[in-house]
Amino acid sequence: MELPFIQDPNTSRQLPEQVLPCSTASYDTGRIIRDDYIHPTYRTIATAAMHQWQNAEPWCRTYRRSGLVLVEDSDNNGPLKETYNLTRRELESNGASSLVEELYCRDDIKKACGGLCDTGNWGYLTHKAGWVDAGDIMNTLLKDLKQSENIHFECGRVKSLVKDETGDVVVGILLESGQRLVADLVVLATGPWTSALADTRGKTVSAGEAVAYVQLQPEDGEIFRKMPAFLNFEQKICLTPPSRQLFRIALHRDDWVNTSNIDHPEVGRTDISIPPERGLGPNPSQRVSHERQLRGALQRISPLLASRPIVHFGYCWYDDTLTGDFIVSYHPDYQGSLFMLHGLGGHGFKFLPVLGQYAVATVLEELDPRVKNMWKYPEDVDHDRLRRDHGQGGWR
Repeated sequence: MELPFIQDPNTSRQLPEQVLPCSTASYDTGRIIRDDYIHPTYRTIATAAMHQWQNAEPWCRTYRRSGLVLVEDSDNNGPLKETYNLTRRELESNGASSLVEELYCRDDIKKACGGLCDTGNWGYLTHKAGWVDAGDIMNTLLKDLKQSENIHFECGRVKSLVKDETGDVVVGILLESGQRLVADLVVLATGPWTSALADTRGKTVSAGEAVAYVQLQPEDGEIFRKMPAFLNFEQKICLTPPSRQLFRIALHRDDWVNTSNIDHPEVGRTDISIPPERGLGPNPSQRVSHERQLRGALQRISPLLASRPIVHFGYCWYDDTLTGDFIVSYHPDYQGSLFMLHGLGGHGFKFLPVLGQYAVATVLEELDPRVKNMWKYPEDVDHDRLRRDHGQGGWR
């Protein structure tokens, strides 16, 4: 499949179809897949990714085309209304206008959600969208990669980058075991842990979004059977249809920024935000606040769920830039020896079937300059502003 914004490669090259580290996405029960972004470039690339999710192996194995309801509470309906109009015009031009429905009021929203979701005053239903079981597809990809003859796995925790005697060229990585792995090109696709290896202060911030799982009973199946995926853009409520008898709901606001003082391999003792060690969480008052907000969201989605115990509470970690633009670029300080693939802001998973090919196209200088410039290594911004306003570029 030809992808937009990638120039025709030299036919003498044998390119890998995918560059995909196995630990770049959470092993979760549900991730929304959509392509109705307001930014034309992201929209085009997301459409190419959705085609793979829906039609190509192995992506289609876990894709569920449930539809997606997007709503907001206010009356101005600014960016979301603009996104709807763009989607409607695009589908009408392709003779597929029935794939999107405007929802004029809360009753329309509840009807589209199978009688659930008593929230939102305007929105739309896109029948193109759906969701995937992220854990299933990641395990499938890992299994496929392990069977590849030209990929070798080394398991260990990375302590630092290894540089040459000048300090200007990255020549490998050092594991905590003391083992050194050398490479002609080092690629960091380490998500919210990237800031612990490279100095990304002022570039990205790592944050965790609160997630709750409610156990369903066998008799609940009919109630949620027709439920689409759902996003309330103002209340920042996100949910996917149940999987494995679990109902997942996430809160995309009031993120937990886990500021930690560490001995950084690049800059010495400093404060950065990284995911906590396994089993650790935020301070008790913040967790109580997040659980209370999730309970309130569950009450609006389904009072039946609001009374059920939360069987698992956790955080979905990501790293984000100020504008929300991805970082798919060489690090400017290391003479083309360190490639950065991060700052995906929780949206990278939607682009997973094609993102590796865009990274390869960047390395081979085959990427459209407009996209290359959009995904370049960003300029520094104030940390407090980055922490407060990350991901606010408006393309999502």
